[in-house]
Amino acid sequence: RNSLAGSAILSTSIFLHRIMQTWNRNVDVFLTPSQTTRGKMVEFGIDSSKIVIKPNALDIDPGFHATHEDYLVFVGRLSPEKGLSVLLKTWSMNPHFPKLKIIGDGPDAHLVQSAAAIDPRIEWLGKRPLVELLNTVGNASFLVMPSVWHEAFGRTTIEAFAKGTPVIGSRIGGTAEIITHGV
Repeated sequence: RNSLAGSAILSTSIFLHRIMQTWNRNVDVFLTPSQTTRGKMVEFGIDSSKIVIKPNALDIDPGFHATHEDYLVFVGRLSPEKGLSVLLKTWSMNPHFPKLKIIGDGPDAHLVQSAAAIDPRIEWLGKRPLVELLNTVGNASFLVMPSVWHEAFGRTTIEAFAKGTPVIGSRIGGTAEIITHGV
């Protein structure tokens, strides 16, 4: 977050807790949503026998949607790690791609605004209420998850699957654990 003071405080805290072995001595069990996150915790020094994987779930059944319209949808925070710039660049290089609807907000919103001003196939919907978001995802031909970092768990991916919408996602992180190629 571009904060030297904040980074120094967090780094010092992590350093002290590593020295004191807080996480191995004072915690009985860690719950994590994916094998990817479990692996990162083990790399960090957490005893693997204390880590239990419990994938996320949906609070409600959003209802399966059998028919799809000719557009793709991106749902997420508009920030560099979500791969938004990769997605927008890919769209600009492929004039035959269908419409792309983008749901979300964040520091890279200006990139979406600029792309939408140039390319009429790109539509920024901003933040939407959950019911509307799920309807848009359910109507899409695909959900696109171009993350360039290791997602802990792709909640948006399971929302799409619950609606019957296929997902095109990066082969990294928790999202890759949820998607089975060709299924």
